[in-house]
Amino acid sequence: MAAARGIASSRGASSTPWVVLRKQPGIEELGLLHSCNGLLLFGHRRAGDTYDSLGFIVCHPATEQWVAVPNSGWNPNSFNQADESEESDADSEPPYRRFTYLVSDPAVSSHFRLSDFWTRNAVCVEGVRTYYSESGIWCKSRSTWSGEAVAFAAGSALVSDMLHFSVTSSVGREIHQELIVAVNVVGRKCRIISGPEKASDVAFVGQSQGCLHYMNQHRDNTGKMIELSIWVLQDWHGRMGSETQCDLPAAVWKKELPSSL
Repeated sequence: MAAARGIASSRGASSTPWVVLRKQPGIEELGLLHSCNGLLLFGHRRAGDTYDSLGFIVCHPATEQWVAVPNSGWNPNSFNQADESEESDADSEPPYRRFTYLVSDPAVSSHFRLSDFWTRNAVCVEGVRTYYSESGIWCKSRSTWSGEAVAFAAGSALVSDMLHFSVTSSVGREIHQELIVAVNVVGRKCRIISGPEKASDVAFVGQSQGCLHYMNQHRDNTGKMIELSIWVLQDWHGRMGSETQCDLPAAVWKKELPSSL
């Protein structure tokens, strides 16, 4: 298997990364997690495990080069044991999950990093780990998250070397504001941007041509989606390095695609 810091070249008859990787000694079960600027991130686990116990594989599909990254220390079983006294539904989603993102910009550097978010109920960030390919080690970051609901299912956008996520800020059970939060290389919040609408149902966050895009949906009283909108961030007046999310100046969003269904 490739060393954690280097990249092993492995050329085979097939150009499919999945097939090439599965032929390597030491590779067991793989699952595609994320992609960024031509690189693919796979989760790597032992057969029968319920999480990526063996860490990750980062692969360049064009060159068939790949590198193994060790596990960040994540083990959901250690969290679940602490909750054994609580009643749970066997068919429900596991209370603790992680979301791992690959960050790479070949125009700036040949190195990459992984941002590993440890969450409760798939929305509340409990901790962040960051891997740097240059050093080959994982680093634990001091948490700057305080109970916000992060819409990991809506995806993320890499803009200006920062990952952007949709976040719902709530007071009690009332939605206070829809925000875009950017995190830096160590997973700490460093930019907060007001969303295009104060309360909306985010569907997707992404980037195109270097611009942040936000897609939201509107539903009727029956829950049926009746409108889908795409917004592009034109300008922003969010705070840098602030953990306060109240009274944000409005960002400038351009509505690209209103679509009634």
